[in-house]
Amino acid sequence: GLGGASEGTYVDETFKSYTYEGNGSSQTITTDIATSSDGALVWIKMTDASGDYHHLYDTVRGAGKTVFSNYTGAEQTSDSDRLSAFTSTGFSLGSNYRVNQNGSRFQSFTFKKEEKFFDIVAYTGTGSAHAINHNLGCVPAVIFIKRLDATQNWAVYHKDVGNTKYMNWNDTDQAATNSTWWNDTTPTSTTFTVGTNNT
Repeated sequence: GLGGASEGTYVDETFKSYTYEGNGSSQTITTDIATSSDGALVWIKMTDASGDYHHLYDTVRGAGKTVFSNYTGAEQTSDSDRLSAFTSTGFSLGSNYRVNQNGSRFQSFTFKKEEKFFDIVAYTGTGSAHAINHNLGCVPAVIFIKRLDATQNWAVYHKDVGNTKYMNWNDTDQAATNSTWWNDTTPTSTTFTVGTNNT
């Protein structure tokens, strides 16, 4: 079973790496992980074109809304021709070449909400340091944050780097010290804290 998760939960029920071939039209990808319930993330990357972006979709924001892990731009909200639906057995795609180019190979990673494994939280910034609730039921080891309404770096917290430093997911810079990111506050089993930084 998955370490620390509920009895009877296995990794293949909450995470799946899946390779598929694009058909240039629409298609449904069957990964055997239900993404139609709230709390799933699908990450797609074309594997035979190195310059293409990493596309991230989640059920909290909804299908057709894209952020890119290697890009600082705001969320794209009208991408219904990319990931078009979350399903009870995987996800559906439109005809966009970035996720479904005919004859190209793609790698997808699906994460499903599970206590002590994975959670997605949406919140509105206040400009002040404040705690945000999460549903992991344990202290998070890694946190990724992306501002959706503006160009901004991805913020990354990692337990081994600590609460006084931050990293950006979209660049190769080393960890840097700045209290405005995590407010020098370690996450708990129910909350994580953000500082005043716009990121």
